[in-house]
Amino acid sequence: MYCEECGAPNPDEALFCANCGTKFVKAEGGGQEPVEAPKPQAASQQVPPPVPPPQPWQQTAPPPVAPPQPRQEFQGPSGGPGPGQYGGPDLNAPMGVGSWLAVYLLMAVPILNIVLIFKWAFGNNVNRNKKNFAIAALILFLISLVLSILFFIFFGEFFYRNMGGAYY
Repeated sequence: MYCEECGAPNPDEALFCANCGTKFVKAEGGGQEPVEAPKPQAASQQVPPPVPPPQPWQQTAPPPVAPPQPRQEFQGPSGGPGPGQYGGPDLNAPMGVGSWLAVYLLMAVPILNIVLIFKWAFGNNVNRNKKNFAIAALILFLISLVLSILFFIFFGEFFYRNMGGAYY
């Protein structure tokens, strides 16, 4: 069956035109007649012309590529430089001999060594080598503390029992 509105072929059991959407109603004779669905149309609106068949492939020049734009630097929320733009020291760079000598000299100062070990172990802006050194130093300190406590508990009990509780 063909649509009377646009002339497009449709199957006989179709309720609507596949091309323009016109509704078909059954006629009393068993066939279907197209009934136009209510839709607003402009006076100058006409059926679009048929699409021309595809042309064989032709080689064309590639589209022109725009020149690369200069990269804009990321601005942080406060208008300052974004992440990775501070130009600070490389925290993964290996430490030199002079840096290690300075670390060992600072570890010789009694109270400063405790403060620096905790700052280096738990700080954010610390060289990775120094951070690992500080964490290892804290782990060794905790192991030696636990061993010394166990040592004094064991030998304290040993001396207490062998001396009979007397210290003279």
